[in-house]
Amino acid sequence: MIRISLAFDHHKRTPNGQEGPVEVRVTIGRKPYYINTGVRVHKERLVGNAVCDMAVPGEDGVKRVTSDADILNERLTTIVRLVESEVNRCLDNRLPIDVTCIRNKVWGALRPESDDAPVLITWIKKMAAEADISAATKKRYTTLCNKLAEYGRMLRWEQLTKENIYEWDVWLRQQRVPLTENQRDAGMEADTLSQSAVYNYHKLLKAVINRALKFDVIDANPYDKMKGMFKRGTREAVDYLTEDQIARCWRSRRCLALRWQWRTTCLYFKCSRGWLMPTRRCST
Repeated sequence: MIRISLAFDHHKRTPNGQEGPVEVRVTIGRKPYYINTGVRVHKERLVGNAVCDMAVPGEDGVKRVTSDADILNERLTTIVRLVESEVNRCLDNRLPIDVTCIRNKVWGALRPESDDAPVLITWIKKMAAEADISAATKKRYTTLCNKLAEYGRMLRWEQLTKENIYEWDVWLRQQRVPLTENQRDAGMEADTLSQSAVYNYHKLLKAVINRALKFDVIDANPYDKMKGMFKRGTREAVDYLTEDQIARCWRSRRCLALRWQWRTTCLYFKCSRGWLMPTRRCST
């Protein structure tokens, strides 16, 4: 008979009133084996197989109510599932259950990460590389990772909160679209991201979260509390180049460098908002 549960410091080395290690106890027959989870809490906070929030004394002796139970339970649940998966694999293949081997695999899968390690970005890149999606979609996920890295406040799963997502939305709306060389030569000014562009970033992040839920990486979708908050914009006006901007583009260094390579037929269509300059390559 095999049983898997959580235990608090089976060595009993933790002094009274201090935090101690939470361990996964694997009982095979009547012999228990222990796997450290890397989670440390006060003994009173471990109730059954879950950590709860309660008032515990701090370093200054003053009691304060903790608020990290959900994050700690998420990690403990992930570790217990890894242990169960390895035990079931051994049973299915009729292999001896080697707890040392299971411990090494669990520690390898959940090696300690620094507080600023981009776990979320790493997961997105790996998911995009392995998923059966087009090259264009993979490029969009790369752009999403770049924006998350620039923002810097949503690098880990536990940082995907309603508050952080809202602040990310505000931050995105303040970002300016970089201009090309021709646009700079034409005297155009950088504009902020459009409503549709911001919406697409949220759409990609939602897809990431839904996939993470499917693989039990996280347990809740923060967007469920924000339904209808982020909408696709409607483009009411379309910008065209003015006559002066077209003239500047025509005199730009890039255009001058290309004139000797081919002849270009330029058709000007005057519109109510400016000029269009479609071009086509002609045989020489």
